[in-house]
This record gives sequence, C-alpha cells and structure tokens, in this order.
Amino acid sequence: MSKEQTTSLRGLAILIVVIHHLGQRLDSALPLTLYLMNFFIGYLAVGLFFFLSGYGNMLSISHMQRSFTWKMAWIAKRIIGLLLIFYVAEAMALICELLSHQPIIPSLWGLITFSLPGWDTWYIKIQLLLYVLLFIAWLPDKLTPNTRLALLTVLAVMAVAVMRQCGLSEYWWNTLLCFPAGTFLAQYRQTAEHLLQRYWAWTGCASTVLFMPAFLLNYRGQVLAGIPAALLFCCAVISWNFKLRIASKPLVWLGTISFEIFLTHTFLLKTLVLVNVWSLPRTHAMAFLLIGTLILSPINKAITDHIKTLIPIFSSNTASRKKNHEE
Repeated sequence: MSKEQTTSLRGLAILIVVIHHLGQRLDSALPLTLYLMNFFIGYLAVGLFFFLSGYGNMLSISHMQRSFTWKMAWIAKRIIGLLLIFYVAEAMALICELLSHQPIIPSLWGLITFSLPGWDTWYIKIQLLLYVLLFIAWLPDKLTPNTRLALLTVLAVMAVAVMRQCGLSEYWWNTLLCFPAGTFLAQYRQTAEHLLQRYWAWTGCASTVLFMPAFLLNYRGQVLAGIPAALLFCCAVISWNFKLRIASKPLVWLGTISFEIFLTHTFLLKTLVLVNVWSLPRTHAMAFLLIGTLILSPINKAITDHIKTLIPIFSSNTASRKKNHEE
C-alpha cells in the first residue's frame, strides 16, 4: 500500500469514528438497526487505525539504524509527538471551558491523567502502549525480524490478558492485536501484494464472510469474538482496497490530522453538552460539532508542527525521515 492509500484509510476510519460518536448522541433519532450497527462499527474503525499504525510504524522502524541512540530517538519522537497533540487539545478544551464559564479543574486534572473533559481518551493511552511494545520488540540487536514480530505479538497478547484481568472494558483491548497484524503485513508486504494481485477477490470475500459470524457473536455478548471480528474487518478492508485503491484528497487530508480530529471532537462533544447545544435541532448541533472540529484540528496540527521545529529530535535526520512512513 502506498502512503497516500494508508492515509486515506486513516481518514475514512476517523470519519467512521466521528459518525459513531454522533450516533451515540442521536440514538433516539435513529432506527434501531442503524443505531445497533453504529454502536458496533466504531470499534472496528479503531481496529483499522491500529492496523495502519502497525503497518506504518513497522515500515519506519525497519529502515532504522541498529544503534541504541537511533532506537531511543524513534520512540521519543512518537511519544513526544502524540503527547504534543494531546496537550494542545487539552489547552483548547481549557479555553472552551473558560469561555463557557465552566470549572477548569477537569482540564487541569487531565494534564496528569491524559484525559479530556468527559472522555478518558483510552485510544491515546493504548497507542502509546503499542509504541512502547514495538520499541521493546526491536530493542535487542541479535533478534531476527520474524522473532521480533513474534515477540511483539506475545507482548500484545499479554497486554490484552492483563487488561481483561484488571476488568477494563472490552474497547480497551478488543482491537489491540490489529497493531501486530499490521506489522506482519508490512514485513511481508511484497508477498502479500503478490498474493492479492491474484486472489484479492477471494481474500476479500472470505474475510468478509468470516467477519459476519464473529461480529454477530460479539453483538450477542461474546466479548472475545470482538478480537477476530476486528482482525477480519482489517483483512477485508485491505483486500477490497487492493482493488479499489482509495486515495481521495479529502480523505488524505482527514488522515493527516486524524489524531487531532479524534481529540478535538471528543472534547467538543462535552463542551456542546455544557453549553446546551444538544437542546437545538440535531442537525444544528451536528453542524456545530463538525465545523468546530474541522476548524480546530488543523490549528492543533499547525501548533504541534511549529513546536516540533523547536525540538532538535524532530528537526534532525530529515533526509532519512523522508524514507519512512511516519505515524
């Protein structure tokens, strides 16, 4: 997959997530079937996010030099970059609370707990965890790529088991294994592309057919079925996209600011509740949310990009970074 295609898929995924969260606000206005589908489609889009993240980061880390300094620089750039996006969104949430005459304590507390007002931002915490797991798997120098992939998968499975044991909700862990699945595709991308050239329709149909019972089992309360459902959903999307080759400019633009959109629309959902916007007609409330998200998300990216230029770790090695698929 090209960088343009993966970025377009990220844009499609974040669009689904925003629609999913809007649907939760519009549940009383949706037919039952549409509401149930909307309720479950959101986590599948998150699984696609993790899959694409694993794919892109695997391509990035595979071009990395083996020195410990380079590995530390790699993990530092990802963690700092994601935290910059979060803290800029937190600052925006604080401003929104001040303008709406609401207490600012939740936003200040969120600086420590990595949460936005009214939202636990679990996705960001899981993404940070996945960065760390990939870093750990690639830290030993003498391991082969296959061994590193196996180690990453074992670490991810252990993380799922620990989260279940700790009683975390299923949305914390049911898409986590999509990340190592994406790294496998990146490692064997030439072989995968060769097979998809001949069998894309078969793999697309097979993964779609197998996805449906796993999805229905998850809907009926079998929480572990959410794991194969998310993996099969990613497989189906990649297979069909091999033929469709989704790469539209609007989706690419959304994909480049997907983290910013995720964080911005979450705190705006809470802000709109505080200022009672949802008492307006639903279409008006949706317009406030979408317009606000599309205005503030590029501002967040512009601010974080400017801050990165002031940090040496982001301004160095520009030539080598151009070869990598940035997350």
